[in-house]
Amino acid sequence: MLVNDSLQAFVLGILQGLTEFLPISSSAHLILLPWFLGWEPMGLIFDVVLHGGTTLAVLIYFHKDWKKLIQQLIKQWMKPSRGASPLLGTLIVATLPAALVGWGAQGLIEGFLRGPLVIGTTLGAFGLLLGWSDSNARQTRSLSGITMREGLLIGLVQALALVPGVSRAGVTISVALMLGFSRADSARFSFLLGTPLMLGATFNSLYLLGKSQINDLSTVLPLLVGVVFSFVSAFLCIRYLFQFLQTHTYRPFVIYRLLLAACIFVWLLL
Repeated sequence: MLVNDSLQAFVLGILQGLTEFLPISSSAHLILLPWFLGWEPMGLIFDVVLHGGTTLAVLIYFHKDWKKLIQQLIKQWMKPSRGASPLLGTLIVATLPAALVGWGAQGLIEGFLRGPLVIGTTLGAFGLLLGWSDSNARQTRSLSGITMREGLLIGLVQALALVPGVSRAGVTISVALMLGFSRADSARFSFLLGTPLMLGATFNSLYLLGKSQINDLSTVLPLLVGVVFSFVSAFLCIRYLFQFLQTHTYRPFVIYRLLLAACIFVWLLL
């Protein structure tokens, strides 16, 4: 049982790390793979703990960005300038909608919006949205020009990603592309925007672990395996995604989403 649980944790850890930052929905994949393979769920604590690995990856990769953002915000506070909108302040405001919706509607989402039919529909619909946004992207703006209102708009749509299949990265990147930002900057803002929520999920996982008083190897080892491999796969995913976006579009991810949605509907009909 320990070997099987650790193998399952290894696979799900890698899957979480890859899909958290690709616009294909990590929550959908963490639900779908066990469903397809007939695996028993490893529990809410395991699912939440996996975010610890991806959170660490995004913090390490963007540590220079966060340092610069904090310095800019402090400078703005000390010497306010009219019309200035520090990016960190925009990120904080943009985080609020998803945090509030997650706090108020988590029970509804967990109870009614995690089925394969919902996931297939959201994968397909928001995949088409990503494809349309990408094909019409002007890519004429950088993040230095983002306004508080635009950040809040992206934050509002981020709340939709609490529904599995929508994809937090996918929907926020789609709106950023519509607003004229480059593919790379759209992804960068999406990852920075998701970091506070991921931190919140990580602290929540630590709280749940503290309450559960886990002390046997059969439970601890799969958690460690999942966290380690979610971190490794997430860090590599972020690194190579930005290289990929220098010369490619989001089309491969759109095609993948549509194919996966089609597979889900076929599976349901069989």
